[in-house]
Amino acid sequence: MDELESLVELARAVDADMVQRRDAFAALVVRFQDMVFAYAFALLQDDQLAQDAAQEAFTTAYSTLTQLREPKAFPGWLRRIVLTSCNRLVRKKRVATQSLDITPSLGSDQPDPLTTIEARELKRQIYGAIRMLPERQRLAVLLHYVDGYSLRQVAEFLEVSMDAVKKQLQRARYQLHKEMVDILSDDLRGRRPSRDDQFINRVWLFTSLQAADEQGEVAMIELMLVDGLDVNAKDGDGRTLLHWAAYQGHADVTELLLQHGAVLDIQDKSGKTPLAIATDNKHVEVVMLLCRASERP
Repeated sequence: MDELESLVELARAVDADMVQRRDAFAALVVRFQDMVFAYAFALLQDDQLAQDAAQEAFTTAYSTLTQLREPKAFPGWLRRIVLTSCNRLVRKKRVATQSLDITPSLGSDQPDPLTTIEARELKRQIYGAIRMLPERQRLAVLLHYVDGYSLRQVAEFLEVSMDAVKKQLQRARYQLHKEMVDILSDDLRGRRPSRDDQFINRVWLFTSLQAADEQGEVAMIELMLVDGLDVNAKDGDGRTLLHWAAYQGHADVTELLLQHGAVLDIQDKSGKTPLAIATDNKHVEVVMLLCRASERP
């Protein structure tokens, strides 16, 4: 049994404690986070949506890991979960926050305006060319260049042969100049989740909360809060733990977060409070808890 299979087995082992399972799954997240992001990025063509889809996919994978028959099939199984998350986000018709061809805002240490405009236009051209590639070529390019994943890793994730990946990369390179590929690679490396610990920490937190809640171990969540967890910390979309609990419909967790000072009226980037999210998802018990909390002096 190789390392990947061992991690999958431990992450879903019924005889292992929650910390062991969570740590094993965290290792899987570290291993696949950039690939999952690149795949979602290729499909959604939007930076923030890709982050959302990746985080949602890992959370779903953690809660359904026992449904995976063969541990060695984890890469392809995870890819299908990411695809489902991407499709769900597309159906929501959410407004893009940062499209694939838009460069980050400029700081004071940036070059002169003319150079900046030229660089931005070049990136628009590059991502425009990427967008024009057939989907298979676009997937192969983004997966291969986001963090230098090997042909074998890309093939396992896409569930195709290495020869197929090679052919798609060759066809894509034929249409893209070397300078464009180099700039694309550098730009993608600046977007990848592994550039810091923010992504893995969010996945670690939400999977821990989900596992604790599903197993009735609310005391574990309380311990995390006592240990200094910021109950009102926001993720990249401006969502707090209370937003998450409202979305999932976890009444016990909602009540616990309120007891530890969760703020009711914090809005995420879409302008929604936890109450609005709970209402949208028809989680009646959570709605009642939040309404009662809002009436307290």
